[in-house]
Amino acid sequence: MTINIPYGVSALKLFLPENRLLGILQNKREPAKSISKLVLKALREKGVPFRKKKVLIVVPDATRSGHLKEILHVLLEKISIPSRSVDIIIATGLHKKHTPDQLQRLLGFPILKRYRILQHDPYGKSCVYFGKTKYDVPATLDKRVLDYDFIISIGVIAPHLYAGYSGGAKTIAIGLAGEATINATHGIKFLDDTATKIGSLEGNHFQEMLWHIIENISPVFSINTVN
Repeated sequence: MTINIPYGVSALKLFLPENRLLGILQNKREPAKSISKLVLKALREKGVPFRKKKVLIVVPDATRSGHLKEILHVLLEKISIPSRSVDIIIATGLHKKHTPDQLQRLLGFPILKRYRILQHDPYGKSCVYFGKTKYDVPATLDKRVLDYDFIISIGVIAPHLYAGYSGGAKTIAIGLAGEATINATHGIKFLDDTATKIGSLEGNHFQEMLWHIIENISPVFSINTVN
């Protein structure tokens, strides 16, 4: 028999003898009918202080499905300050910068036209050094994070080999980190740490280190999605 497994924007096709198939597990939970309504509900419940002079929105790059068009549409309407006071930065980590076509697919043309879009640069003088965390990891971040009164991050929660789960502090602490920080955190030291493992948050030294890094910047409000 033929089985199609969703993968990216298409599917992987597998062929199995019927007598070797035990069964198929499927997610029966209904997907959200309106992401925009969920975001509005979350913003109302949290009472976010958006009335700041200058706001930076940190978004994941195209390697993650963050539903950015829907979320940003609601979020930017809710921020009651001029568009020139709001910037959006792509948290690429060590990934390549996006081309104009990739940015348009990621954010949509209306947002590209109205807002200033920045892309993270993890190298050299583009980052500011805050010293070391207690796990001897250099804390470096894109120096532009210091130019804003309030920071909003959009993350995607998914199982992660080091952090337990991605999203949360990781969107900024790794997505906007300098090369030295990313290299130090993704090496053997953390991979061999028994407290650092997939699906684990409590006692996870990698996750703890992420929060140490973002202590150095303005208040952060985080919107996270689960796919």
